[in-house]
Amino acid sequence: MNSPDFDTIDQDVRFCPAADGVRIAYATIGEGPPLVKAANWLSHLEFDAQSPVWRHWLRDLSRDHQLVRYDERGCGLSDWDVQFSFDAWVADLETVVDTLGLERFPLLGISQGGSVAITYAVRHPERVSQLILYGAYGQGWAHRGLSGESLAEYEAHLTLMGQGWGRDNPAYRQLFTSLFMPGATPDQAQWFNELQRVSTSPENAVRFLREFGKIDVIDLLPRVSVPALVLHARGDARVPFEMGRELATGIPDCRFVSLDSPNHLILEHEPAWATFLNEVRRFLGVETTDDRRSAGTAAGPAAAVSGVDSDHTPVAVEPSAAVEPSAAEPPTVASGTLESLAGEPGPFEAVSDRYAIERELARGGMATVYLARDLRHEREVVIKVFDPDLSSEVGPQRFEQEIRVTSGLQHPHILPLLDSGSIGDSLFYVMPFVAGASLRHRLRQAAPLPVTEALGIARDVAAALDYAHRNGVIHRDIKPENILLSDGHAIVADFGIAHVASGATNRLTDTGAVIGTLSYISPEQLGSDAEVGPPSDVYSLACVVYEMLCGEPPFRGLPQQVIQGHLSGTPRALQDHVRELPEPVDTCVRRSLAKSQADRHGSATALVQELFTCFGASGTLPPATEGATQDDGASMERGRGRGWWPFRS
Repeated sequence: MNSPDFDTIDQDVRFCPAADGVRIAYATIGEGPPLVKAANWLSHLEFDAQSPVWRHWLRDLSRDHQLVRYDERGCGLSDWDVQFSFDAWVADLETVVDTLGLERFPLLGISQGGSVAITYAVRHPERVSQLILYGAYGQGWAHRGLSGESLAEYEAHLTLMGQGWGRDNPAYRQLFTSLFMPGATPDQAQWFNELQRVSTSPENAVRFLREFGKIDVIDLLPRVSVPALVLHARGDARVPFEMGRELATGIPDCRFVSLDSPNHLILEHEPAWATFLNEVRRFLGVETTDDRRSAGTAAGPAAAVSGVDSDHTPVAVEPSAAVEPSAAEPPTVASGTLESLAGEPGPFEAVSDRYAIERELARGGMATVYLARDLRHEREVVIKVFDPDLSSEVGPQRFEQEIRVTSGLQHPHILPLLDSGSIGDSLFYVMPFVAGASLRHRLRQAAPLPVTEALGIARDVAAALDYAHRNGVIHRDIKPENILLSDGHAIVADFGIAHVASGATNRLTDTGAVIGTLSYISPEQLGSDAEVGPPSDVYSLACVVYEMLCGEPPFRGLPQQVIQGHLSGTPRALQDHVRELPEPVDTCVRRSLAKSQADRHGSATALVQELFTCFGASGTLPPATEGATQDDGASMERGRGRGWWPFRS
C-alpha cells in the first residue's frame, strides 16, 4: 500500500466505559465547536487516520470544528468480544458525548450510523443543533420487503463473508470493497480491503450485517425536530438512492442533495466530494470553499478538489414529491497539448510536441482516456493515462517490460500499441483511434444479436486471444466494452494492462486490486488458488457469447450476487431466454463457463469451433459461414475474401 502524501493527522485517542463495561475508543481532531460523528462500520481510529479512503473526511471535517468520532463496539480499538444491539449502539453514542461533556452540537450519521444519529436526535433534541445524514437508511435489508430469492442471496453473502473475511487472500473482502467503492483506485481499494481485516473479526462481520438488517427507524422520522440535511450518491450500490429520498421525505425540516458518484464512500478525487463539503459547510454556517474562491482567499488543503464545477442542486423534498436526480454534465473537454492540460510544463515537455489533447473520452478508477492528435503523423489516437497510484504500483520498469511484450502483438484483431511513456507520476500508452462502436453499444441497440453476427464476433475475438496466449499474454478483462467493431470486424482492445503469463511477479491481484469486470470475470480471478491463465479468458469470452446470444450476461443482480454466481452458481439455460437456440449450443457455452479450468474448452477457438458445429448441425447457420473458424489472422482474412489491417499506413 502507498502511504498518503499529506501530513500526519493529530488526534487524541482515549477510552470510556459503556454502561455494560465495554470499552469504547474515541478520538478528537481539530479545534473549534464540536461536530460529532456517530460510529459506522467499518472504522479503526488509527488506521483511518492514515487511509486514503477516510483521511480527507477527517481532515476536511475538522477544518472548522473539533471532530469527535469513535469506534463502535466490536470494531476498531473498541472491545470486540461484546453483545450487539441497536440500543447499545445508541447508548455508546450517549456515553461518548457525556464523557466529553458536550452540551449542544451538530450530529453526522453515515450509512447505518445515520439510523443511530436519527434515534439520538429524537431522544435528545435539546442537544442536537443540526442533523446531517449521508448514505444513510431508515430500514435494514430484512425490513425492505425483499423477495425470498434476494434474502437467500444475502444469506449466501453472509456465509461467504464468514468463510473468507480473515483470509490472507483479499479477494473475499474485495467483494465488499466493490460494493462500497466501485470507483476506487487500486491503492484505495487495497486500503479498504485491509481496513476490513484489521477492523473486526469474521464472526463480528457477520453479526454486524445481521444486526444492520434489523434496523427500523422509519416511525421516528416525523419526530425529528431539528434541521436536517440528507445527502446521497445516485449510484450507491450499497445503500440504494431511494433510501436517502425516503429519509428526506419523512423528516419534516429537511433538505436533500443528490451527489453524482457510484461510491458509498465519496473519494477525494471525485467532484462529488467538493460538493459534499460545500453543502455541509453551508448547512453548518461556516465558510465554504466556494466562498473562499470568490473572496480570493487560498483554499488550503481542499483546494485540490475545489475547482470542479458541479450540477448537484439541493432540493427541498415534500412528503409526496417525486424527486428525480438531474442529469450529469458530459465530461469536460480538455483542449491543447498534454503540457497545457497539466498546467505545468516540466514533466510534459517530452510529449507535448507529439500529441494534442482534443477531449476526455472516459474516466474510471484506474485510468483516464483522451482523444488526441498525433502531431507527427497527423492522425487521431487514443491516450490512456493510468492513475498515479496504479502507476506507482506497477512501476516504470515493469510497465516498460509488459508494454514491450504487448506491443509485439501484431494481429488483425488486436488493437495495437503505438507508443508509451510517463506523464509526471502517471504512465500512459497510445492506441489508434477506431472509427466505429464497441460491442456494448451494439448490444444496447440490438441484443440478442443475430447468430451469424454473434459467431463472427466470437471468431475474431477467439483468434485474437489464441494468438496472444501463444505469445504468453493473458487479457484478463474480456468484456463488450473492450471489443471494438469496425468495418465488419471485431478488434480486441486493452491488451496494454495484460500481464505476462509466464514469469510475471508482483501481480496487481496480490494487492487486492482484482483485474476484471464482474459480469465477465472468471472464478479464479475472484480468489481461488488456481493460476490465472488462458482458461480465464476463455471463461470471459463464454460470458460475452452468452450475452450476445440471449441479451444478458450469465449472472445478474447486485455485485455480491454476481460474484456468488461466478463462484458457485449455474446460469439459466439459453433456451429460457431465446427458445429457438439449439440445446447443444447451451451445452457448449456452459462447458466454458465451468468453475474448473480443466473442464473448459482447451482454447478460445475450440469454443467457437464447437459453436459453429452446433449451429451448423441444427441447420440454424447459413452454409456460407459454416466452417470459417480458422485460428490465425491470415487464414481468416482469406476466408473473408480480402486482406485487412485496420491501421496500415
